[in-house]
Amino acid sequence: MTPQISLSSIEELQLSEDQFLIFLVSDSNQLKSISAPIKKTISSSQLKKIFSLTKKGESRPISYNSLLVHLPDWQEPSDDQFINRQFIFQFRQAIQLAQKNQPGNLLIVFLFQPNSTSLKIIIENALLANYKFNRYQSSKEKKIRSIKIILPKRINTKTKQEIVSKSKIVAQAVNFSRDLANIPGQEITPARLVKITQKTFAYLPVKVKVFNWKKLQQLKMGGLLSVGSGSSEKPYLIILEYLGCAKNKKIDLVFVGKGITFDSGGLNLKPSSGMKEMWMDMSGGAAVIGAIRAISQLKIPINVVGLVPGAEICLRVVLITPAILLMPIMAKRLRLLILMLKEELFWPMPFLMARRSISQR
Repeated sequence: MTPQISLSSIEELQLSEDQFLIFLVSDSNQLKSISAPIKKTISSSQLKKIFSLTKKGESRPISYNSLLVHLPDWQEPSDDQFINRQFIFQFRQAIQLAQKNQPGNLLIVFLFQPNSTSLKIIIENALLANYKFNRYQSSKEKKIRSIKIILPKRINTKTKQEIVSKSKIVAQAVNFSRDLANIPGQEITPARLVKITQKTFAYLPVKVKVFNWKKLQQLKMGGLLSVGSGSSEKPYLIILEYLGCAKNKKIDLVFVGKGITFDSGGLNLKPSSGMKEMWMDMSGGAAVIGAIRAISQLKIPINVVGLVPGAEICLRVVLITPAILLMPIMAKRLRLLILMLKEELFWPMPFLMARRSISQR
């Protein structure tokens, strides 16, 4: 679930117990005029002292529910520039430190007025840093419900809405790609990847073409056919077309991402240590699907094609892969981080049966 995002000025700041504050400061001069709402949390002299002890690029706790981030040499980015990568890394670390306190609400307080590009990047990275893959956890950690960006000056409502909307689209697309990459290969097969892609773009202006085994043979795509020929899960080629500039027939960008849903190494079998995370071999394909999702939602006026060859590199009819998620009896799922075969796989079942019978007595 994506946290609610809002932008407001320091004058509108309302403090409560279930909050964690992150102060972003780039220069000591910004500490000279601290508004009244912030003084309720920390005095100007305290903030100055902590700032003087914090080196550029470092973070330092102020109290159990607040943190000061001393930004590296800050330069406002323009629309065609990337923000300082050191800042992004530092900012995400600050969000992750805040998560340990499990606050319901996160307040990010700017003591200087950033431009709209900086704000978009701040919101995107706050949502990206808040990501956790807990799909299979029965008891999930408390997540941040809302993220409030507090600015020294007000900005108009239309600008606020545009910044928040665009930032959320980008962050949600990235986190969607992360989810795809993290789901084990037993659950996302090439055929399942096709269905997820078709569902993703069902209501977006993106044309989805799928080439099955027969079509791949007709087109003599021997490389993809041979890679997927050892598995009972047949390969597919997914083609995504987004025409954001219909007047121009030229294709501006082509994305190609590998969609290998699991890679055992085939005949050249990988050792178990090298195989345990190979469901993530389709991360490139997941990135392509996520990128075109974001581009189409943002309605960017360019023409883009995405190619995702999906296959499973295994010798199998029915294969139990490392990190398969088993649900034999209990509601909880068990992730096997080592390759379990024959007798080793047999033993969990009677133990689970025993546990079930004992609990029913």
